Amino acid sequence: GVSSSKNIVSDVIDGVTLTLKDVTGEASVSLSISEDQSSVKAAITALVDSYNSLTNTINRLTAYDPETGLAGALQGDFSVRSITSQLRSVLTGSVEGFSEATFGSFSEIGITTEFDGTLSIDSADLDKALSSHFDEIVGLFAAVGFPSDDKIEYLSSTSNTSVSEFDINISQIASQGQLVGALAGFPLDIDDNNDAFTLKVNGVTSNSIELTQGNYTSGESLAAELQARINGDSKLSGADVTVTVTFNTDHFEITSDRYGSASSVEILSIDTNTSAELGLSISAGTNGVDVAGTIGGVAATGSGQTLAGADGSEADGLRLLIDGGATGNRGAVNFSQGVAYQLNTLINSFLKTDGILNARSDGIQSRIDDIEDQRETLDLRMEALEARYRAQFNALDTLLAQLQSTSDFLTQQLASLPEAGSLLNNN
Repeated sequence: GVSSSKNIVSDVIDGVTLTLKDVTGEASVSLSISEDQSSVKAAITALVDSYNSLTNTINRLTAYDPETGLAGALQGDFSVRSITSQLRSVLTGSVEGFSEATFGSFSEIGITTEFDGTLSIDSADLDKALSSHFDEIVGLFAAVGFPSDDKIEYLSSTSNTSVSEFDINISQIASQGQLVGALAGFPLDIDDNNDAFTLKVNGVTSNSIELTQGNYTSGESLAAELQARINGDSKLSGADVTVTVTFNTDHFEITSDRYGSASSVEILSIDTNTSAELGLSISAGTNGVDVAGTIGGVAATGSGQTLAGADGSEADGLRLLIDGGATGNRGAVNFSQGVAYQLNTLINSFLKTDGILNARSDGIQSRIDDIEDQRETLDLRMEALEARYRAQFNALDTLLAQLQSTSDFLTQQLASLPEAGSLLNNN
């Protein structure tokens, strides 16, 4: 049987978290676990649709219509060409890092490139790949590592992790903090004289732990009671601290469920008779140790069961779970950055502050600002030219008015002369 102080259980089925919502009594409940192929196919289809939408938009913005002579707004733009080329290279290229993988590219699962640059999906080929090689498709899309040792699990990586095969060597297996006591024998009565104690687990101090009073006929039944009361303590459970209590032949073993140097169990106080009857005393148990070893020949950092690649090494950012096993050479982890991971990294590089899109936008804005400055300069020149022309035309207008006035004066003067008048009359 499995017991837990919480209704969320994650250590019953590997990779599965169960949320317990009700009591079933004696009736059993069937649990079916299967690969969600439809959701994965929907996600792949959504990725392809999004890429096709982008491709169609780029094609429209960079097209040229020879009939109308009209060109798209981004026709001939080098930044668009660069982005398109890089995206197509990621989506149509082979995934590095899996020399023996079943799939190395999209085309092998039914995703191919059309003449216009869009992608198409052969639904039958994709369904076949999902049904026969579901796990390996994960490596085609996501950054993932495949350890050769079944007790080593890939946890995560970063953009600093190099695509490579990393040899694993373990010099120390992680352990849990544990406190061991002795026992007088069974049956055993638990009453007011021996039902309470306090302890510290992983550095967290409990409230007073009070056992259910009664007659316990076996070490296993009392071990279950000890575990339930310790894990039910509000201070410990509030800090997500749990223990496992077992009865081993003639003694109890209280083991922290945490691994590593931060794992510890210590009895702080105890009823007078409890020490003699439960075999517990005010003392500290044996602390756990962190896993230690190398990844790719470089000393790695251990924390509990997690072994992390050293900063600056090719394995920088790689995190592995070492779930027991022997010390020494433990095979290798084959790491690859899948298509979707590479695509996400590439798009982030486009969108970051100093990325190609911002740089191009800044360049265009700089040209717009320069044109604006030129327009302002031209406006000032035009204003000065207009002012000069107005001044010249005003001067010319004044001069013409003066000439007209002089002409009128001369005409009047000539007309007033007698001879000029008779001459004018004779004419």
